[in-house]
Amino acid sequence: MLVFSAFADTVNYLYDQLAEPLANELGLECAMVTGDVARTHSLKVKRTTFDTALAHFSPVSKELSDARRRLGEIDILFATDCISEGQNLQDCDCLVNYDIHWNPVRIIQRFGRIDRLGSTNTTIQLVNFWPDIELDEYIQLEGRVKGRMALLDASATGEENVLEGKRNDEMNDLKYRRQQLQALQEEVLNLEDMSGGISITDFAFDDFRAELKRYVQNHPGLLENSPCGLCAVTPIPPELADDVEPGIVFCLKQNDESRDPKDTNPTFPYYVIYVTENDSVMSPHTQPKAALDIMRATCDGEAQPLHDLCKRFNRKTKDGTDMAHANALLQTAVSDITGVQEAKGIEQLFSVGEVGGGAVLGFDDYSIVSFVVLM
Repeated sequence: MLVFSAFADTVNYLYDQLAEPLANELGLECAMVTGDVARTHSLKVKRTTFDTALAHFSPVSKELSDARRRLGEIDILFATDCISEGQNLQDCDCLVNYDIHWNPVRIIQRFGRIDRLGSTNTTIQLVNFWPDIELDEYIQLEGRVKGRMALLDASATGEENVLEGKRNDEMNDLKYRRQQLQALQEEVLNLEDMSGGISITDFAFDDFRAELKRYVQNHPGLLENSPCGLCAVTPIPPELADDVEPGIVFCLKQNDESRDPKDTNPTFPYYVIYVTENDSVMSPHTQPKAALDIMRATCDGEAQPLHDLCKRFNRKTKDGTDMAHANALLQTAVSDITGVQEAKGIEQLFSVGEVGGGAVLGFDDYSIVSFVVLM
């Protein structure tokens, strides 16, 4: 059994508390390794080092000589992430995450120490200790790690998610991959035209962050000093006319950031949502990248207001005094976010400043950061 903790203090504590009783009551030999310390309980070796502990813990995969192997083997190893990469420990058949690392890649690396080619075990196990309920409500570790693990899984092979259980004979394949394989069997396709494929850039916002960083560098202080509620009016380019309908892309902010609904919104406490003129949500807040892509495609390169469009928008809204249609679309957006249908309070979002919240998240628990009208 291999027990991982992110902290050397925890590894030392577990070893100190468990090594002796496990040896006395169950006859199990324990050891521990951290970045600079290695200890064994009763193993008779000249000097306990990092490599010595790992070799006696996984003697087959480490090709330990018979003479050294007769000195004894280690049954339970407590370790930090200093051994989470580049170690062949596939003699082991059970790995315990005593604490869950925030980075799902680290969890995969840990499990990869024993889930390796050359393992003689018929089954291997991964056991995760999540924080207790009260602590997890505070740090929200489980939801964050599982969300990141799902994105990592979807952007890689479909086999990366070691947190979700599956039957021994079941591949953790994703639906879109099965669709692609079926299409390859039945059709002659141009691979570039295949639908359903997901790129890692579909989940990342790095390109938007890079553009934002450049803009802030070129326009210091401009965004920081801008008021909330900014509006832009943009035309839909002819090449996007088949895919983009007139409507509004809203960017809202939840006033009380401590009330995280944990609904996989990657931009919380901000919500980006695209609602068409016919009151349909085309890009929900849990998938904001589509709305951001539309905003980029329609607004990129326009440094000044488009006066003809602004005049049309002002005539339609009577210079902003009649926002009934925008209010209706905003109500749809917030209803989609909250799942709560409520008719009152929506007009306050178009007033200056933030509005008060209630016991249950509703329309008046959000403020408008900005909105883009697609015409």
